[in-house]
This record gives sequence, C-alpha cells and structure tokens, in this order.
Amino acid sequence: MKMNFVFKGLLAGILFVQLNTQANATIDHTQALRAPINLSASGIDAFLRTTFNNPLYISDILPHDFSHFIQLLQHSKSMTQHRRAYIKSVIKLFGNKIKGAQYINAYAFSLMLDQLPDLLQEHFSLKRCLDPLYSRKKVYSILEETFLNKFDTFKEKPREFLDTLSHDIVESLQKEADLITEDISTEQLRQSIVRFLESCVSKLVWSPEDHDAIWNSVKKISLQLEVLIDRAIIIDSSDLDDLYWSLIHRFCFFIDITGSDLPLEFYEKIRNDIAINQLLLLELEEQEKSIEPKVLHLKRALMNGEAKKRALDNGILARR
Repeated sequence: MKMNFVFKGLLAGILFVQLNTQANATIDHTQALRAPINLSASGIDAFLRTTFNNPLYISDILPHDFSHFIQLLQHSKSMTQHRRAYIKSVIKLFGNKIKGAQYINAYAFSLMLDQLPDLLQEHFSLKRCLDPLYSRKKVYSILEETFLNKFDTFKEKPREFLDTLSHDIVESLQKEADLITEDISTEQLRQSIVRFLESCVSKLVWSPEDHDAIWNSVKKISLQLEVLIDRAIIIDSSDLDDLYWSLIHRFCFFIDITGSDLPLEFYEKIRNDIAINQLLLLELEEQEKSIEPKVLHLKRALMNGEAKKRALDNGILARR
C-alpha cells in the first residue's frame, strides 16, 4: 500500500510538471505570436507563414490585438509605388482572417480605430495635390520646418543642407503625385475599408464585469466611425448607417445574452444618457421612414435586459 501511495504521488507530481510546462510553453508561444513584424520582404513572408497561419493567431491574438494590422498599414508610408494597392491587400488579408474569429474585443477594435484615420486619410484627399496653392503651401511648410530645425547646418554646410532640402521637397511632392496614378481607385479602397469594418463590428464583444465602461465603449466606437465621415474616408452616409446598425445589433445581442448579469444601474445610466445627449448613432436618418429607428430598437433591448435582471433578483429566473 505504501509503495502504491508513493507511486501515485510521483505520478501526480510528474503530471503536474508536464501540465505546467505545457501551459508555460503555450504562454511563450502566444507571446512569440505577438512579436512585431520584420518589415523586410522576407520578414513579412515569415510573419504570414509562421504567425498569421497559426491557428492560435485567430483564436488568441487577433481578436484582442490589431498591432500587426496597424504595423503593416504604417509600412505603406515608406513605400514609393502601389501604396493604395498594398493597403487594400492588407485590409483584405485581415478582413478575411476576421471572418473566422468567434469575436472581436471591442476595446481592441476601438484602439485600432483611433489610429486608422491618420493612416488612410491621404488617399482620400487627392484633389488637393492638383492645386498649385496646395503645392506652394507644402513647399513652404517643408522650408519652414527645415530651416527652423537645421539652421546651424545651413550655416556650416550650406551645399549639403540645400541638397538634402531639395531632395525632401521633391520626394514629398512625388509621393502625393504618385497617389493620383495608382492602379487602385479611392472608391475600391473605400469599399474594402467599409467591408473590413463591418466584419469587425458584427463580432464585437464586451465583458459584463466591465459594466461601467460598456456603454461608453459603444458611444466611443460610434464617434470614431463618425470621424471616418469627417475625414472623407467614408463619404456615403448610408455606409455609416449600416455600420451603426451593426453596432446597435451587436450591442443588443450582448444585452440579450448577458442581461441578467448586468446591474440595474447599467440600464438606468443608458436610458438617462439617451434622454439627455444627442448621439448621431441614434439620430442618423433611417433609410426608410417606415422602419423602426435604432433608438427604439435599443430601448426595447434595454427593457428586456432589465426585465431579465429583475426576474433573476426576484427568484423568477434561475441563475445559470
């Protein structure tokens, strides 16, 4: 009996070590999947082969972290040709990947939206490149910034300074001129962006434990989507309306499945906010006057969620 007891103890110890080692290996592996991309041609290829194709990437990484997506979009800034085609391919690549995700962390999505307009706006402001006044202002800006920051170099090495300055001016104007002759139109890129955002918004999730922050997250995302209209990245209000409906439906679905886990204060806060504040999310004109507006759809979901919570608190509904 004693030998059997010792053997069982040793076996349990071995199993514990094995499980702990496997858990640590999984943690190390997921950390490796989060590593920044080496943006050389071979580095991007290695990322796609070993990280992007890894099953853990779609289950454990991408839903919570858009840093690789942002990194690849930032890489377009250093390119001299086919920048718009490259951006469209990155958006398509990650858009198709997201189709396989079970959910998208709403806060990670919002963090990505904070950076997206600055990375894309230049591709939707091309008319200004043809304006001589804009070109003069662009040259003046470069001259002013360079002289202010490198005036000592100008005094010490004027020829080198002017060579560098002229190169910077030509390169800056050439980049914008190249955008006009891209083989991918702005409208093609715009529709890729809208489809990508739709895929993400339709899979957003929040945690019931973060009940104080959830509604603020929904409002923030709606405002971030509105910025895309302000920057002319999206120009059709119906596209924004589609995104808003996806956001409302997803939030209402979240309430439907977690309503009984949310405190009554959660519902009261949102109702009061809707009554006091004007949100484009809830006020953008519907496609047809006869359909139920977003605000009524949201209010009904809040009413049903609150009813579930009260039923649970009063013992009418069994706790899951």
